[in-house]
Amino acid sequence: MGDDESSIGRAPALTLTWGGVGLAFAAVFPLLSNAAFVLPWIDISWIYANPPVAQGVPAIALIAACIVLAVGVRGEPGIAGTSLLGKLALILFGVTHTLSAGYFVWPAPGAGAPLPMLVIWSSLVWAIDLLSLVALAVAAIVVFRAGVLRGPARWGLPAFAVAMVVALLVSTLPVVVLVPVWVGALIASQAIQLATGVLYIVEGQRARHGNGLRVASA
Repeated sequence: MGDDESSIGRAPALTLTWGGVGLAFAAVFPLLSNAAFVLPWIDISWIYANPPVAQGVPAIALIAACIVLAVGVRGEPGIAGTSLLGKLALILFGVTHTLSAGYFVWPAPGAGAPLPMLVIWSSLVWAIDLLSLVALAVAAIVVFRAGVLRGPARWGLPAFAVAMVVALLVSTLPVVVLVPVWVGALIASQAIQLATGVLYIVEGQRARHGNGLRVASA
């Protein structure tokens, strides 16, 4: 009975900590790459000089973070609670976001490519973008309603989803003037991803100390 009582109300400390580390780390390189368009003094030559490190490692970190946050570690619950839909949405977002957010450079068809090939390539890119956005939106709603997260950390994914929606909508408008707005929206979304990861780390450490106090007093 004591073990049952000590597990009641426990927050997923390790899940939030490790998931937050991966989420925050995965945002750093894309954030720097896009920020360089607005702040030319940011040197990102080292990023393009080391594609496996600058692209592959953050992509793996994002996917791993989403899996950890979805299913939990060491018997802890994931941030989506018991919702299978939320868990699948989180993992699907992690995979598709690495394809849609510039973690990898897509081999685009050349200028002389046939029109059907250009249409197929463009449709595939848009399909992955939309799938990633829908997965993030579903995950954000489920995670928010699950109640596993508390305080500011609970609002991280919804804020991230809103910023991604704005970035995608602005990118569809054929107005050159809106390009800086689109870049700004991308930077904002990646900054929110970084901040969400940090909030998860903080919440995880807070939960770790709180859980320790519960066990000590049990």
